[in-house]
Amino acid sequence: MNTIAVARLYKIASYVLLFFASFFSLMLLFILPFAFAEPALLLGVFIIAGVVLYSFSSFRFMKKGLGEGHVFRNRYKDFIKVNAFVVLFFVLQSFVGITDILLKKELLNQLIDTILSQNSESFSQLTPAQLKELKKELLASIQIVVWVFLIYAVILTAHVIYTFRLLKKNNHLFA
Repeated sequence: MNTIAVARLYKIASYVLLFFASFFSLMLLFILPFAFAEPALLLGVFIIAGVVLYSFSSFRFMKKGLGEGHVFRNRYKDFIKVNAFVVLFFVLQSFVGITDILLKKELLNQLIDTILSQNSESFSQLTPAQLKELKKELLASIQIVVWVFLIYAVILTAHVIYTFRLLKKNNHLFA
């Protein structure tokens, strides 16, 4: 693939990452108060914050540095790299979770059964046929989300790898 095509794909991927980062930022605003109440959630908050920070900082590097020739401090390069490693950890966790979901359909069915049984009062007026249809729709929706998330993880991985190359190649943009 030629350099221009790769640069275009990188730019498109950067915008895709911004879209997801915006969603994750909003999610962080809602989760943060719960994380302070339950410290076990803080690791997840830290990882998601790293993904958001990477997405925005790499986008800024692409727009200002590569696009306009803006020179950044060396700390900014380190900031991008550190958050990129957090992203790689996030992607690794995501691939493990996605693989489990895609390979073990019975776990997904058990999860849906648990959700439906815990909310049995809400679904008590449904007939067995309607309940079966609802279960199929939930399964299809979850699978769509999983596939979208898999595509996002692949884009994120490729973006990080290419960002490392760009950081190394454009070392002159950091003083």
